Amino acid sequence: MSRYVLGIDTSNYCTSLCLLSDAGEIMADKRKWLPVARGMKGVRQSDGVFHHVRQLADLWCSVTVPDSARLAAVCASSAPRPVEGSYMPVFTVGVNWGRSLAHAAGVPFYETTHQEGHIAAALGAADREVEEDVLTVLHLSGGHRTCCTCGVWRQAFK
Repeated sequence: MSRYVLGIDTSNYCTSLCLLSDAGEIMADKRKWLPVARGMKGVRQSDGVFHHVRQLADLWCSVTVPDSARLAAVCASSAPRPVEGSYMPVFTVGVNWGRSLAHAAGVPFYETTHQEGHIAAALGAADREVEEDVLTVLHLSGGHRTCCTCGVWRQAFK
């Protein structure tokens, strides 16, 4: 029986779900952009929370999970970046939804950040295995940019 991890990200621009098999294969990758009014650069946090609440269940219900697959864990981004004080209310939707699902399924729940998700996605799409212990990363997302140094440990970040 195969197992999978559910990843959730509820940023200020997009509601995202990803199912990753225990073999490292993407089983599902679902996204829905938040509606942004013409001429605006994003949405108010309260509007983002509202849209994530509505969109998250729709995305989850659009995923087909094979009968032979079992949920192993749930992970959600809880903040924009892994630094003290980094907070946006939109991330509480994914965290609370993920914690609830993990609890109901009796599996672990893990928190990460939006930035770490971008870095992990880039490493996952790389055409070679990461051999370095430390990486310098330029993160460009949603109108902000950050250059940071990341320690890599078993394909996770310190």
